Amino acid sequence: MACPTLMTGTRFLSTALGSIDCHARNIGSYGFGALSAPDSPAALALTGLVTLFIALFGIRLMFGPTPGGRDTVGGVVRIGFVLLLATSWPAWRVLGYDLVLDGPVEIAGTVGSAAGLVSSKSNLIGQLQNADDGIVVVTIYGSGRLTGGISAGADLGDQASGVALSDSLALGLGRTIFLASTLGSFAIIRLMAGLLLALAPVMAGFALFSGTLGIFTGWLRGLAFCALGSVAIFVLKGAELAMLLPWISDVTALREANALAPSAPIELLVLTSAFAILTAGALFIVARLSFFEIAWSGATKTKQLMQSSFLGREVHRQPRLAEASDQQSHAASVSDSIAASIRRHETRERSDREVVRSSTASENETARAASGSQLRTRKVTLLGDEFRRSRRRTSSANMKRDRTA
Repeated sequence: MACPTLMTGTRFLSTALGSIDCHARNIGSYGFGALSAPDSPAALALTGLVTLFIALFGIRLMFGPTPGGRDTVGGVVRIGFVLLLATSWPAWRVLGYDLVLDGPVEIAGTVGSAAGLVSSKSNLIGQLQNADDGIVVVTIYGSGRLTGGISAGADLGDQASGVALSDSLALGLGRTIFLASTLGSFAIIRLMAGLLLALAPVMAGFALFSGTLGIFTGWLRGLAFCALGSVAIFVLKGAELAMLLPWISDVTALREANALAPSAPIELLVLTSAFAILTAGALFIVARLSFFEIAWSGATKTKQLMQSSFLGREVHRQPRLAEASDQQSHAASVSDSIAASIRRHETRERSDREVVRSSTASENETARAASGSQLRTRKVTLLGDEFRRSRRRTSSANMKRDRTA
């Protein structure tokens, strides 16, 4: 399909935006058709990947653990999904092409009509062209300071004899930033969407294996970024037009009445610069929203791989130092355990000594008490005990009787 050619003057912006959209659609449709053709390199690579997947699954059935019914059905569904995505243009047009290129425009139109902004893509492109034409008119009229305009009142802006930038430089930069931000943002979201849509036959093969599934997921996230970015750009450009067009009408009316508008150049530069920054920030936020999980997980994996590679190099370069550190740590743990056992043994010995000391002291006190009691019994004697016989009385007759018995 032939795309509109660029035209200078009053139709530059509209023809540029139409050409960008047309090229994006051609890349997405004709690129997909070229890559999904049976004799294309992408089709041959996809055939090889499908054959490899089936061969690995067969080897698993023959020599590996028998897969369950869930794995078998999942493999068959995956192959069917990949072949449908890579070879069927009618299916891909419904699932991806129209969804990414036309769906965001309809969503943005619904939001814009509810918020009082532009409600269609053609209307948006026409309004952007009207805004560019108005900026050209304001640039031609100027602020009126150099042509002897009449002050419109007691406004300080009317009395200003000069500003930080010259009128021609500020007006020129304002229009340049407006055109660059508009065309750049549309080119990013539309042309990238067309390119990603065209790569569907190539990316579909990466969905077969778990090791390459991340590439396929990243491709889907790229399409999501283009779709969400389209919604954001359409709505933000509608808001910019809602502010810029009335301002252009006011400045044009002042200059047609030969009134001064010395603040207009700086105001135009500030408006266009602010919305250019807003557009870049919106695309950045959408990118973070689309690639948040991949960004963090990818950064974490990269960091882990870098650490493992550096650690591997250090281990290969200095194995003795690593072994020495391991031995030192083992020796430290052994010494700590020995010190703890020694402390426990010393504590037990102290407790045993205290027990022995206490028992010895108690025995000494008992002995002292016993000796004291004996002394007391010896000292206290009854009357007549000193004259009593201390041993039993015997005779020779008794001794003979005992021997014969």
